[in-house]
Amino acid sequence: MMAFWSRFFISGLCLIDQQVSSPAGPAWGNLLNLMVDLLSSVSEFRSTFFPSHEGPVAQWIEHRPPEPGVARSNRARVIDLRRGRCSRRFFWGLMTQDPTNPPEQIPFAPANTWVIGDVHGCHDTLMELLRRIDDRHPNAHLTFIGDLVGKGPDSLGVIRFMLENTQRVSVTLGNHDLHLLACRKGISTPRPSDRTEALLNLAQGHPWETWLSQQPFALDLQPEQPGSHPWRLIHAGVHPAWSESETRERLEQLHTHSRSNTWDWYKDDHSRAWQTASILTRIRCLNIRTSKPHGEYTGPPDEAPEDLAPWYTLLKPENHQRTYLFGHWARLGWHRHANALCLDSGCVYGGKLTAFQPISGETIRQENCESPTE
Repeated sequence: MMAFWSRFFISGLCLIDQQVSSPAGPAWGNLLNLMVDLLSSVSEFRSTFFPSHEGPVAQWIEHRPPEPGVARSNRARVIDLRRGRCSRRFFWGLMTQDPTNPPEQIPFAPANTWVIGDVHGCHDTLMELLRRIDDRHPNAHLTFIGDLVGKGPDSLGVIRFMLENTQRVSVTLGNHDLHLLACRKGISTPRPSDRTEALLNLAQGHPWETWLSQQPFALDLQPEQPGSHPWRLIHAGVHPAWSESETRERLEQLHTHSRSNTWDWYKDDHSRAWQTASILTRIRCLNIRTSKPHGEYTGPPDEAPEDLAPWYTLLKPENHQRTYLFGHWARLGWHRHANALCLDSGCVYGGKLTAFQPISGETIRQENCESPTE
């Protein structure tokens, strides 16, 4: 009950704070200051007479993770509650999130990992690429940015390699990986071009399904030292308007859905989880008139309709503090941008399979060893 009234009271502060810049701003501001003083007094009273009691607000403030790169507004009210500071932005989060369960951190991949683009079932090409990596760096860690399966001749062989090397590999999920899981669960229908029959014909309960469904949609590279350049690995991209906190919140919600046994969210346009998954695994461009993500266009950026722009060219300033490593866009190919790097060099279509080492900048490109897909 106390947690409910804490959230109710704080939400009132948020609503009042929004009115401070209105024509009646001074009056609203006086009311806001009065409520802040009251809340601070209550907090001081509780800390004095009940020092062992840590309410939900105090617990959240003390243990919440920092939000790097998120600038405070000049108008944001900062309120001292016990040992923490809350902004208006934070208050809104209290209304929609369990105060004792902050958004999960994005998993880390080792900084010395090799990041590999879309494999798409090209097992033999992958093995040749790994041989060349091992010649330089034996048993190096490997990170795959999605679309392990689909279209290529041996998706089963690729998944078998992953299961045999779980301590050596990290993976982010791509749209073809999600499609395979949906087919396994009976939500989607396999297409002849998927060429994943060997996986789908395995007995129910085979380890590949559990392993694949547990993989994340994004990875950060573990920094070698404080202040080192951050990298984020993701299959297709992010919505340019997302803040860091919104990205993390969406990832947490999506992980909860993707790791569950119920997949009624998949391809449900009304599901926020599907909207998030569709952007993370399918986005290429953004419609600059409507701000809607656009994944259907597959050609190179310089041939796109004039109302479409690559998502990475429209990122918010706060998201320019990291470089995104992504795939999915074969026609874009190996492409460097100020804050993004595409690693999908179209292996399954007769191009190359690319591996990149972010710290050293080394690159290895392996020619397709198999029959290309049309």
